[in-house]
Amino acid sequence: MEKNDIRESASSALLDIIRGYSILNDSGRELYFKHFSLLESLAFEEFYQRCVESAKRSGIKDEKQVINDAIKNKKWTTENEEQIKSLIWGIDKLSTASQKVSDFFQRKSIENNIKEQKEQLNKLQSERREICCFTAETFSEVKKVKKILNSCLFLDSSFKQNIEEEDSIRLSNLVFDKINFLSKSEIIIYAAYNPYFFELFSVNYRNPHVLIKNQGLDMTVFQKNLLTYSNAILNKLRNVEIPDNIYSDPIKILNYKKPEKGQSGKTSVGLDDLKEKSMKNGGQLNPEDFLN
Repeated sequence: MEKNDIRESASSALLDIIRGYSILNDSGRELYFKHFSLLESLAFEEFYQRCVESAKRSGIKDEKQVINDAIKNKKWTTENEEQIKSLIWGIDKLSTASQKVSDFFQRKSIENNIKEQKEQLNKLQSERREICCFTAETFSEVKKVKKILNSCLFLDSSFKQNIEEEDSIRLSNLVFDKINFLSKSEIIIYAAYNPYFFELFSVNYRNPHVLIKNQGLDMTVFQKNLLTYSNAILNKLRNVEIPDNIYSDPIKILNYKKPEKGQSGKTSVGLDDLKEKSMKNGGQLNPEDFLN
């Protein structure tokens, strides 16, 4: 996503986060997704765990048992399990590293590696989901989704008219796409640095309830993330001399480390080393290449 697109999306996200709800479009019909609080989020997780235990008592196998059975029957392997963990770890490391590299071609190489690893991961996870299509966890996840939608999705802006129960699963993708969007770190970081919000936050950082009326566990999950990133950016600006050329990019501000004596002030760390490793690996970079 281009920076201008990120900023535009972040502005939209900021409005949703501050007011505590999002307006969704269901084939021309407006729906209102009321963001859940930190306390509600914990309650949803408790409900899910209770459902899992109840399902297991009813004789439904949990995911671990189903996977072990699949391995014994040679329908799955322990190597596949380890590869999924390795790919998740690698994608996370590469994604973090790509934000620190300013060279376009090196960043493009990293992004291509991320894309390839995500394709491998998606293929493995898809195969795993087919094996685990009926477990205590999947059964409980459906019940949890229904509870979330019943608690958070409404037909009116006053949050009094619930949706019909038969619509809940059909509308789940609509809601969870919005949740995933509002949970993206780059979107929240840019929303936190939006001047309309960040300037006010800088003045009121000791009393953020002036900007967001919800406090403590009544604060929404997204509001908590917004304040966390705003505070991190402000602390960085207050305590570190940030180069002028990255002042407009909050991600670069958060990733910036003051060069040690004798080092240049470039924000692209270890670029020569990365180029050398890339040449040795036939143009590829692995997550391990970014470890010190």
